Amino acid sequence: MFFPYIILSSTYISEDAGFILKPKGSFGRRNRIDILYQILLLCQEPQQKTWVMFKCNLSYELLQNYIGFLISNDFLRVLKTEDNKEYYQTTEKGKNLLREYKKIKSYFSES
Repeated sequence: MFFPYIILSSTYISEDAGFILKPKGSFGRRNRIDILYQILLLCQEPQQKTWVMFKCNLSYELLQNYIGFLISNDFLRVLKTEDNKEYYQTTEKGKNLLREYKKIKSYFSES
């Protein structure tokens, strides 16, 4: 699976534009919730761990922590193929979280 994303330093995945943008915020840093949101957004289609790590600009250790949290809270699930590859996909609960987070963000962007 290939998705045509553009990579920039300090990345942010835009659900509307379908590509990666620089983050908005203080000093270009993402907070924990934004990173979780980006992972769930990217994994709406099944993704391999290295692809998620690359597209979300995370170290392997950080990715392990975030994926572990998302899986343990049923926001993300692991899909295994016949050849033993693991893919990560956003669950319905995760998709609901994406919708709610997008609503909350819209309140702040209106002002």
